[in-house]
Amino acid sequence: HIPACMQRRGITGYRAFLDAPPILGLQVTVSGAEERSVDGRAKSFYTLSVQRGALSYTIARRYKEIATLSKQLKQRLPRVKLPELQHSGGVLPYKSEAELVAKRREAISSFFSELLAIAAAVECQELSSFLELDQRLAAQESAREHA
Repeated sequence: HIPACMQRRGITGYRAFLDAPPILGLQVTVSGAEERSVDGRAKSFYTLSVQRGALSYTIARRYKEIATLSKQLKQRLPRVKLPELQHSGGVLPYKSEAELVAKRREAISSFFSELLAIAAAVECQELSSFLELDQRLAAQESAREHA
């Protein structure tokens, strides 16, 4: 979305911006998706690979949880232009559940890619909590102290 808009406006040099390293060394990528049974119903969970410096781990989140994070960040940072998490529209527009999951994976990937380029969002406690970042950093520090 961003490259197309910038190209239409005749803005050059945007590739360097897009290829810049993430702020604070935080990276989140969608590394997979799986179905799990929740209350007897199959639900899709997306595996997010989180990396910050030497710390690297995975967490599983539902699309609905990521949409909630997006809403929380917009409430917390009303003056900051945050990326949109593309609405998937539910199951009806897709031929299969696999197609829906694939579209959501793309949307989640784009969302985090754009979000992590915004310093105010990266520094937001809601994002840190969602990614379990403080908890994981504390565990890593504790492990170092006991080694």
